[in-house]
Amino acid sequence: YEVELYATIGEYRAHKWLNWVASPALFCIGTAGNVLLIWLLLPNCKATATYRYLVLLGLLDQMVLTSGLLSRWLQHAFGFSLERTGLVACLINKFASYFASTCSALLIGVVSLERALAIRSPLRAARMQSGRRLRLVMLAVVTFSLLANCHWLFILDHHYVSASDDDVNATNASFEAYPMCDIRESAQHLSSILSVADAVLYSVVPLVVIFTCNATTIAKLRQARLRRLRQLSAVGLDETAPGVSATKVKTKTTNSRSPELVHWRAGGARDGKVTADAEVTAPLGGSSSGSGSRIRELANVSVCGSGVSGGSHVRSPMNRRASVQQVTVLLLSISTFYLVASLPVALLKILTTIAGVIDTNAVNSDYRMYSQYRLAETITYLCMYSNH
Repeated sequence: YEVELYATIGEYRAHKWLNWVASPALFCIGTAGNVLLIWLLLPNCKATATYRYLVLLGLLDQMVLTSGLLSRWLQHAFGFSLERTGLVACLINKFASYFASTCSALLIGVVSLERALAIRSPLRAARMQSGRRLRLVMLAVVTFSLLANCHWLFILDHHYVSASDDDVNATNASFEAYPMCDIRESAQHLSSILSVADAVLYSVVPLVVIFTCNATTIAKLRQARLRRLRQLSAVGLDETAPGVSATKVKTKTTNSRSPELVHWRAGGARDGKVTADAEVTAPLGGSSSGSGSRIRELANVSVCGSGVSGGSHVRSPMNRRASVQQVTVLLLSISTFYLVASLPVALLKILTTIAGVIDTNAVNSDYRMYSQYRLAETITYLCMYSNH
């Protein structure tokens, strides 16, 4: 039937061309990005906890691309499917694809949660992000993903599908039957439940967590910036200058421990609490003391100029702050893109499994509806794989 659909229905042709062209391009781009990510961050992953998450995320994403997208392209382009070569290959490839996608999604959710915690309560986040605790969190995510997908190793089997004479002559001339890696007959009643569970684990739960954490992070960053601008304005510093260290303090006092400076130094930390503007850029797993604190950086002031003692400039190392801001922006970008790209596949699964709006077996009755479904499925899955 594929030859007839390809010749007569434009949606089916678009579905096939997307699998032939877009899949390998997306696989190459994703693989290059994951390799580059691991190569750049692996040497520094011991210094920053966020980098460890990102390195593990790169490994999981590459597993998803290899077991899912590459297999999909090989099947559509060359008719080769690793899952058809044997039952063991069927079990391993299917399990690896589901495990890696679930673990990757949950890990993005954990990273978003950790970043929101670091923005909201920097000192508490720094204490929590010890090396041992970090390993436990990563191990917990991996273990949960393994347990949540281990059922695939027990319910999958090979189904030998026999093609009709017309189909054999049209598309499968080399054989009349081929094995399909699918849920065994005795467990077919679990198909809908497993599809919903996969949608919840991969899409719904991470989407809710990521959206909530990103909204909190963006709101806190905005509040911190406004508060920091007020603090800088109070001591006469100009944040728009090339660097705060190149800006002189506009004050008439000759005492670096003036009431304004003392109040400003203490403004970010009272009763052991540091506000978001003081530590808004503290990295996960990093110390909250030293140059990581924006307030402490700017408070290390030796006033200079005519009539002012000291004669030195403001000491404010900005490299660390800029680096951590880049990490925060990177994490926000990753999680926000996940929100956008994962939503279509979640909606498609809900429409096909729960609502029953789309008939996935329409090939038996309506070729056009079936072609439209296959095109929608291809687009949503390509969006999903673009996350990785």
